[in-house]
Amino acid sequence: MISARQLCIAFLFVAVRFAGVGWCQRTDSGKPLHFRADVYGGYSRVGRSAYAFVTPNPADQGFGFGGDVYFSKWLAVAGEADWMHVTYDAEDNSHSVAVLGGPRLFVPLGPHRVIVPFADVLGGVFSFGKTMGFNNPFKGTVSPALAVDGGVDVRVIGGFYVRAEGGYLHSGFSPVDAVNQRFTDNQHSRLLVGGVWRF
Repeated sequence: MISARQLCIAFLFVAVRFAGVGWCQRTDSGKPLHFRADVYGGYSRVGRSAYAFVTPNPADQGFGFGGDVYFSKWLAVAGEADWMHVTYDAEDNSHSVAVLGGPRLFVPLGPHRVIVPFADVLGGVFSFGKTMGFNNPFKGTVSPALAVDGGVDVRVIGGFYVRAEGGYLHSGFSPVDAVNQRFTDNQHSRLLVGGVWRF
């Protein structure tokens, strides 16, 4: 089973790798391109958790962080990791981790780029840790995941922006008891609200 620590290490490796590619790119004239990137972090929430068979269906809440390496003012490669805690009652609780990466498209509005809408398609993995209070109902604890998001960055001052991002996260967990747990929902709404520093 892949641990949350291993997922975060993998995310950091990919982020550093893409940062190196962006830094080393050169134009046709041989002059180095100006390196552009951002880092962000904040409150993260998944509305439809992997434990959709539980009633009432709880929400995963925690924090997310990531970064974008820009290849133009329109296009960037994004990497993101989210850690969330799930609590059903005093004894039933767990945590989940999502590690995602992929292209992100920005649409700067105005000459000073005060408002910057964006959209992305990110792929990766979604996992959940040890559950307390009941047995694991799925055949595994790690699943491929795909997220489709949209959002907006609003400039506050200098290179600091506030980001609001929402979308859907699909994971492919298979229930052990496919007959009694056919209603397990792998479509999860997701939300990230936080700060962005562009440099």
